[in-house]
Amino acid sequence: MPYLRNPFPFINERINLRDYESQINQTMEKFFKIFFSQFEILSFNSVMESFWALVDNTKLFNPSDWYDTFAVLILRIFITQILFNERRIIQETHDIFLNWFLYLAKRIIPNQNYLPNNFLDMLYTDEFIPDPDFEAVSSLFQENVDLIQNYDFPNVLSDDNFPIIKRLRIFQIFFVGFYELFKKKCVYIEKQLYKGENRSNPLQTIRDIFQLYPENDRTPPELPRKALKVLIHIRNSCVHKNMTVLSDGSIRIRDYKKKNKLNYENYRNIAQMHEFYHDLLVLDKAFDAIALVVVLNRRIENLYISYGKFIRCPDCGTRDNYYILPNNAQIICKKCKTPLGI
Repeated sequence: MPYLRNPFPFINERINLRDYESQINQTMEKFFKIFFSQFEILSFNSVMESFWALVDNTKLFNPSDWYDTFAVLILRIFITQILFNERRIIQETHDIFLNWFLYLAKRIIPNQNYLPNNFLDMLYTDEFIPDPDFEAVSSLFQENVDLIQNYDFPNVLSDDNFPIIKRLRIFQIFFVGFYELFKKKCVYIEKQLYKGENRSNPLQTIRDIFQLYPENDRTPPELPRKALKVLIHIRNSCVHKNMTVLSDGSIRIRDYKKKNKLNYENYRNIAQMHEFYHDLLVLDKAFDAIALVVVLNRRIENLYISYGKFIRCPDCGTRDNYYILPNNAQIICKKCKTPLGI
């Protein structure tokens, strides 16, 4: 898995994870129970030992090790809580990420057998280069390709040395480019899931994939749903050039329905425009976390295929699947806890 890197040295330079030890352990236990408690081969004690050994840099990170990969998953999930505790993000941002992650888990995990083995790599390596909607954004790309190379985004948005109109163009090019990448990931996931959800054809827009209008059982919870709706409006406003710098320096953002009917209006200063980009980043990072859950599930299931065996307990009569290595001498019945010789 070429994508997975050790994030602990980078995080340790910025945050003392030991300050959050109790909360992190509770989070590990919660998500271990949600996703992996059915696999008796796994040990929660080993989960904690591996995580804190990586924090303390007392073990080498192995991207093929199940416990090390789970440690990365927990770090991905809990880092939003740390950022909230340290007042680097607001409560709404934290809640958007968590609700979005759990929503994705609800839709993807039951249908994970429809996902390819390189699902994580496809989402987060150079194999997954976005093909922008050139019909919509070609003018922005042609006029402003130099902005990506020459300006420090998002810091440039607060730099008064540049005219507001130029800073707005920089925001537009970065936001639309990231939005197109995010959209392609959504379409890619949809193409893997639609058969598992008993639908005849995959959908092609964020609005339809997540059933934003009208709402049904595939619609996300309130906060991520509202965030997606706003981001669609921001993308449309960028692409159709409906952002206007007013005389007081504020920016009017508008989006229109067909027949030129006003559908969305908002006002922000130029520095606040980055909030939209940040919300997009938060939603995108949940794909990273859910892809790790898929990888972890698949590794364990592959081991059960190789070493799994159905055994009936002679005491209680329960038949269940057990993971049996060649040197195992006995197992414990999952229901009545009776030792069973093999």
